[in-house]
Amino acid sequence: REYAPDFSQSTTSNYGCATNSNLAVMVADPGDLVRGVPGAPASDPTTGTRAVKALRDATPTGGGGTVLKTESTKGGGK
Repeated sequence: REYAPDFSQSTTSNYGCATNSNLAVMVADPGDLVRGVPGAPASDPTTGTRAVKALRDATPTGGGGTVLKTESTKGGGK
C-alpha cells in the first residue's frame, strides 16, 4: 500500500508489521497460537527455583561486576 498522510489519527493497515514478522520467525507452528499446545500435567517448582538460585549465585560477568564507580563533582582542570 502506498503511503498517504492520514490526518484522522488512525493507524495504517500495516501497523505492527515488524512485530508480526518477528513473531512469525519465532513460532514453529502458527497453529499453536490459535489452539495452544498441552503443557505438562503439573508444574515443577523445583526446576524454576533451581534456575533462579543458579542465576543469583553466579558471579557477575561484567567488567566491574555490580560495584558502582564513584563520581566526583570537582572539575577536570589543574
